[in-house]
Amino acid sequence: NEGSDIIARFGGAVNLNRCLVTSNIKSNFNEKPYNIAINIDNTAKGNVNNCLFQKTHIAIWVSNAKAKIENNIFVLDLTMGIVVEKRRSKVKIASNEFHNPGKGVLTRNGASSKVTVTNNNFDQSGILVASSSSPQIIGNRLEGQHRSSGIRYADCGFGLCSENVFINFTEPKSPCIS
Repeated sequence: NEGSDIIARFGGAVNLNRCLVTSNIKSNFNEKPYNIAINIDNTAKGNVNNCLFQKTHIAIWVSNAKAKIENNIFVLDLTMGIVVEKRRSKVKIASNEFHNPGKGVLTRNGASSKVTVTNNNFDQSGILVASSSSPQIIGNRLEGQHRSSGIRYADCGFGLCSENVFINFTEPKSPCIS
């Protein structure tokens, strides 16, 4: 993707630990290329740990790759924290903090049960499961989502959803799970 800052592809690897990831680029989600901070693609491997993401369109994009994304903080000015797509992706998203980055996690285009979203804290953000993807969503804390559902299943999205905690979902138009 031309709009990516860090790219790992075709068996390559990226390992980030204790980094500040930010950008001055503002992009429109309807325009390509998207501003993606880290793109892990086509059989690449990635480990992203203890990083702070801010002011980027999409923090991490994983497609047909393996990744562990743990103990990171995603803050204001993000459209999406993490996007995972394609059936062969094997991704662990665990113990991260999402503070109002639009959608914290988006799975799409057939992302399978090999994608796990566990023990994360979503503050004013949520999870979107779309386009026949089927991640495992377990033990997350979702708080104060007033713009949309905490966990939303759309376009034939499905998967295991258990032991999640929902706090301050008071708007009828914004249920915990839809």
